[in-house]
Amino acid sequence: MSPVFRRSWSFAKRVNHIFGDSGGMQHAGAIAYFGLISILPVVILTCAILAHLIDQLPAGDDGVNVVDKVLDEFSTALPLLDGEVRKLIHSLAETRTTIGLFTGVLLLFGASAVFTAMERGVNAMLGTSGQRHFLITKLILAGMVISLGASLFAWQIVKSIGEHMFSTAGLSIPLWLLDTAFAHWFISLTIVAIGYYLLLKFMAAERFPRKHRWAGALVFTVLFHAAHWGLQMYLNHIISFQQMYGAAGAFLGLIIWLYIAALVLLLSCAVVRCLAENSEPSISIQNGA
Repeated sequence: MSPVFRRSWSFAKRVNHIFGDSGGMQHAGAIAYFGLISILPVVILTCAILAHLIDQLPAGDDGVNVVDKVLDEFSTALPLLDGEVRKLIHSLAETRTTIGLFTGVLLLFGASAVFTAMERGVNAMLGTSGQRHFLITKLILAGMVISLGASLFAWQIVKSIGEHMFSTAGLSIPLWLLDTAFAHWFISLTIVAIGYYLLLKFMAAERFPRKHRWAGALVFTVLFHAAHWGLQMYLNHIISFQQMYGAAGAFLGLIIWLYIAALVLLLSCAVVRCLAENSEPSISIQNGA
């Protein structure tokens, strides 16, 4: 057995040991459960902000509204409820609905349970005491969704302008400008990685090295998108809870997705802790330290 394989196997066992001893499965279940309860105020708040951003956006050259183009790709956060999210955004945009400061704060605190569960789970995996940045944590998560939507809208506008300029000049349109799927994928990966890095910074009291936090962000981003792709393949091509059970089936699929996403989040935190312990073997971070 090669030394590299032995070290990799030892590292994987240590991550699994941290995850199991810290109650990773239970914390993931709590995040999924409270996430399902908190999903409505989070969706209303983020959709209202997105609706304000996309109000009166023009249609593209093919007559399709930019909103519809983006929402075809905008299903990373809620892969099973993207149709309902689309309807909500269109409704809020058409009625010019605005969310005031007081209402926004109420919606944020209405989703407090899932953020508390996330904070406890993350700190359990990292072996640190809780860092109470209640509002900042919520703003980071909401900002991830809003940034993703705004970035996708901005890309569609840049793409439309670029295609028009190249067509007017009689030049062939570059491949990178035509490959919308790759651009959306790259934007999504970047925002998820940055969001994870910031969450780790504000949720944990212990200041882990920057390189370890970025390593955790990379692990989380790759596993998150792999899990998202795998779940979509399973639910779209093997079984459809929504067709079998209607709206209840959609929520069943959603809580499964939330549980898987929580597992990925906590596993990546265990990776960060293991990296920190390996780099400083004389220092072992204990729970509640």
